[in-house]
Amino acid sequence: DLSNNQLSGTLPLELGKLIFLRSLSLHTNRLTGAIPFSFSALGRLNTLRLESNSLTGTVPEAVCAVYSNSYPVFVTDCIDEVECPCCLFCCSDGGGCSCQFANTDLDFLCSEYT
Repeated sequence: DLSNNQLSGTLPLELGKLIFLRSLSLHTNRLTGAIPFSFSALGRLNTLRLESNSLTGTVPEAVCAVYSNSYPVFVTDCIDEVECPCCLFCCSDGGGCSCQFANTDLDFLCSEYT
């Protein structure tokens, strides 16, 4: 858990080499830039929390494709900053988060975020 550490800069591409990683919490830092394509190698993740940073751009399709089978708890600022069709929860800079699967067949996933 590397959240709330005032980390700055971009997300290192090398994080994609940690293929056995189960959880990556980098929320509430000062990270910038895009979510890298290398995150598509993190297919074992059950939690990816990137909200409350200054990330931008679109989550790469390859990342979404990997997560489409496992539906990890993927949280980012996709209301204001990041376009993320595969994020489970989208947050805004104001701190509010909403489940993208609410009122769908996958509504049960909405209880995963704490």
